[in-house]
Amino acid sequence: MICRALGEAIVNLRRRKGMAQDTLALESGIERAHMSGIERGKYNPGFATVYRLLPALGVSFTELVEEFERVLRRQKRKHNKVN
Repeated sequence: MICRALGEAIVNLRRRKGMAQDTLALESGIERAHMSGIERGKYNPGFATVYRLLPALGVSFTELVEEFERVLRRQKRKHNKVN
């Protein structure tokens, strides 16, 4: 759930900027396939990787964490409704 929430938060921020996934990968120096895995919640990026995404997304670490928390709360509510 954590990796999916982080991936979704990154996707949300990227889309708000109107940026393609390929562009984000290129601007942050991350392989496109790895970027795809991060956004799908398949990979758990380290702090250094997350830090490289911030300037490409044009956000602060705090803004990323706030978006992550919004996504995580939404996922938890959705999960609780199913159970």
